[in-house]
Amino acid sequence: MNRRLTQLAGALALILTALANTAGASVRAADVARQFFPGEYQTVLAGEQTVPVLFSEASLPLVRGVIIILVEEGTQNLNLASARELAFALNTKGWHTLVSPSLLVTGAPATQTTETTGETATQPHPMSASVTPAVNYAASQAQLLQLMTALNNYLTSYKGYRLVVASGMTAAQLLALSASDTLAPPDSMITIAPFWPQREYNHELPGLMAQTGFPLLDISTSMANPWQRDTATKRRNAARTALKLQYRQRQLQAVNTASADGRSANAPFVNWLSGEIYGWISYLGW
Repeated sequence: MNRRLTQLAGALALILTALANTAGASVRAADVARQFFPGEYQTVLAGEQTVPVLFSEASLPLVRGVIIILVEEGTQNLNLASARELAFALNTKGWHTLVSPSLLVTGAPATQTTETTGETATQPHPMSASVTPAVNYAASQAQLLQLMTALNNYLTSYKGYRLVVASGMTAAQLLALSASDTLAPPDSMITIAPFWPQREYNHELPGLMAQTGFPLLDISTSMANPWQRDTATKRRNAARTALKLQYRQRQLQAVNTASADGRSANAPFVNWLSGEIYGWISYLGW
């Protein structure tokens, strides 16, 4: 009885989370716009959705290229505030930066109904999740493809290297899009704790990373969820066995939530991440 109540409580919590995410999905881009004056952001058209983006130019005369930073809703580290700080840090190293919301689509995927054939339905595995994830994989991937196409079109006049920084579920889908040649590959990608909260998709990540034809900085973190931790070692081993030369995995340990002077809660993480990215870029000779 207690076990049944626990399962029902867990299912209810996930359903409430899905409803909350669905209600908030349409305002994520609007949230970005509300935090800045109209002259402080630009917009791109991703499909039929107008997306506010934050572009900042390099502060050095010798510009190396552009780094796109995708911000995912609900991430602990790479939120909008820390992404802005990271962008400014990279500007001082000679990089233009473009910060954009990733536009994950919430809601369960559509199901197909079929007529009864008398066949016995296949029972799910006892260890599989019994609740549909709150994020729609196919719809999110299609939306992300539209967004990346719009961002690349916006940046056509800017020369140099093109890098992408993404975390969580957004990073997982970027890897899938790149592996399928659906999306034009960047010159390099930085993934932070990539995962997808469905076993069949999450277990594809090590192979997708090993297949990438571009340099990849794979950042794992002990503070991430079990989905990410489950593939951390597998991602590194898959890259090694595939003889992927330009691959590096770095481990982010627990970081203090405030800097020494208390001015910025994001400072330790941003300082560490900007240093890792700059070290990776220097290793590539860019």
